[in-house]
Amino acid sequence: MKSFGGHSRSGVTPPVVTVVGYSDSGKTTVVSSLIRTLAIEGFRVASVKHSPHGHESDRPGSDTYRHRHTGAALVVASSPGALTAFERIDRDMPLEAIVESIGEGIDIVIAEGFKTSTYPKILVSESLPVPEDMYNVFATVGRATHLPGVPEFDLDTIHLLAEMIRDRFLGQTSS
Repeated sequence: MKSFGGHSRSGVTPPVVTVVGYSDSGKTTVVSSLIRTLAIEGFRVASVKHSPHGHESDRPGSDTYRHRHTGAALVVASSPGALTAFERIDRDMPLEAIVESIGEGIDIVIAEGFKTSTYPKILVSESLPVPEDMYNVFATVGRATHLPGVPEFDLDTIHLLAEMIRDRFLGQTSS
């Protein structure tokens, strides 16, 4: 698969964080807030949105539109049958393959969805129980996401979650 944006891969894969949760749990709000915070700090963030039921790319108000307008340097939407920038594919592309195609100059990838991927996860939930098959969760956002030993955040403390991501995945501590 060729790289997005015409860049060749240098062999360095950016760190990836996935934001997972049930439909309408607030995932896009969390992703958009993280992108905005990290972009303001000067990081080049790529966002990848999984849309298992199809997607319209960059329609005003859509999730990909929100990702792009909060500062993502690259936005990719993936669903069965399509990968934005409207490259037609014959299957749902795994996140790992999408990440490998991201060109140079991206500091971190924040993915929305892809709950079965092996990447570290932020679980977002306001009212539903934590799925039993959820693993690799390093943080939660919402009132219903109590996991032993896992830090909890809410929408008012997303900046603290961004600090945790910066410290853990980007090797930079907050000042």
